[in-house]
Amino acid sequence: MTWRPLSQRAGSDTRVKFDSDGRIIIKTQQECAPILDQNHAFRNDGTKGDTLGGQFRRVASIPNTIIAEWLKEGIDVWSGECQDAVARKLNDPDNFYLRTSKGRLGHVGNGNYI
Repeated sequence: MTWRPLSQRAGSDTRVKFDSDGRIIIKTQQECAPILDQNHAFRNDGTKGDTLGGQFRRVASIPNTIIAEWLKEGIDVWSGECQDAVARKLNDPDNFYLRTSKGRLGHVGNGNYI
């Protein structure tokens, strides 16, 4: 069976196919280099991720394909219940390329991390 397009958005391409046993197989691919290059630029631009006059701080930009992989591990980046797990992932030196600012994320209460 051949792969058929299912969705294309936010720089990712999702395709689907049915195998000989009738199972549905879905794969998503994304060109992550532009996101990771931008993360690197933000980390080194001297703003420490501060935006809107310091009211907000960008700490990471995570490609959709990585968000999907973490979801398979039970980590939903959009869920307040998973903030500790997301912070652990983003503090992991192996995931430094996702960070847009240096330092470590630490819990400051009310579900917020800096």
